[in-house]
Parts: sequence; structure tokens; C-alpha cells
Amino acid sequence: DIPNNYCAACHDDVADMLDKNKTKHHDLTCVYCHRAKHAVIPACETCHGTPHPQTMLANFPECNMCHKGAHDLIK
Repeated sequence: DIPNNYCAACHDDVADMLDKNKTKHHDLTCVYCHRAKHAVIPACETCHGTPHPQTMLANFPECNMCHKGAHDLIK
């Protein structure tokens, strides 16, 4: 139930990036992903499993190699 503007007080650059992107993560609150503990960064696979075939992952093993990051998913 914690609004994003609470997090933005210290993490304004990340909050601004999340607010400006229009991908699926845009509609999530910060605490949706970071609910376990402050500063915990969950692996993408926690929610998404393995969304790409192994042949693709062999060439691009990290999500951020193609996606800019969880706060700005531009491909």
C-alpha cells in the first residue's frame, strides 16, 4: 500500500524512469517488486520464469543485455 512517491523521495531518478515508460512495469508499485526488504533486487525470473528459448539465452544470458532494465523495459 506504499505509494511510489514515498520511494521517489530518495530514488527520484528510478521513479521518474518507471513513471515515463509505458511498458507493463509502469503500472506496478515499487513495493510490488521490492516488497521483501528495502533494497532487495529480485531476479527477473522470479516473476517471469524463463520467457525466452535456451538458444537466445546462450547468446544473451542477462535480461539487461536486451532490455534496458526493470524500470525502463525498452527493447
